[in-house]
Amino acid sequence: MKKLILSIAFLSLLAGGARAGIILGTSNPPGTPLLMSPGTTSGPMLVNVVSDNPPNDIMAAWNFQLESIPDSGTSGTLTFQDPATGTPPIPPNYVFGSNGIGIAATNGGSTLSANDFFDPNVGSGVSVPGSPGANLLQMDFLASLNASGLFGVYAVEGAATTQWSDPNPNTQFFTNVPDGTGLVRIGDVLVQNAVPEPSSLALLGLASAALAGWQCWSRRKQAPESVARSATGPQARLHSAGCAKRG
Repeated sequence: MKKLILSIAFLSLLAGGARAGIILGTSNPPGTPLLMSPGTTSGPMLVNVVSDNPPNDIMAAWNFQLESIPDSGTSGTLTFQDPATGTPPIPPNYVFGSNGIGIAATNGGSTLSANDFFDPNVGSGVSVPGSPGANLLQMDFLASLNASGLFGVYAVEGAATTQWSDPNPNTQFFTNVPDGTGLVRIGDVLVQNAVPEPSSLALLGLASAALAGWQCWSRRKQAPESVARSATGPQARLHSAGCAKRG
């Protein structure tokens, strides 16, 4: 009897250890921000999922809600530009391939919600791959003209906001975004003014020097020769010396 109980307990531990999990992330996780300039629309950021035990995680549906929140000291605003509210196109390497019912997105500016279901006419769900995973949505951002600094992209916790479903169907929570009322940072966007490259600064300096030399040469060429011969005194000598230094 003891052996039977121990065997059942051991199998339970194995089942618990084999229980899979899906991680919600982005193509620009914290520490590797998406770079953009003020007053522009960013390049794409992908929301993705990765299974830590492939191919045992079968996903039948997903939904998430994201928020854009500035770090302390950051100025301006960063809003979700695309997708707009409606049915956006599927992203590259979409988790459901061509078998989703259709992504539904709601864009509130500083918030973005999206969801989709695997087509039950095709099957009960799809296996979520391991790293690098598969994508759920492609999005981009609009930075205000006065924006500067680091913005975080956060997933909102809770069954009504961020979760996925297995084929049974049972509500499941992402490993890194549990059931709760908090926020989990899954992405970074850095808004910064463009800084000229050293080579560009050097070219600018050469161009300024060349312009100054041309102006001196032009003034000397335009002056009448008689005036040039008769010009004497400190002021004339100073003007000639200045142009000579620039030439």
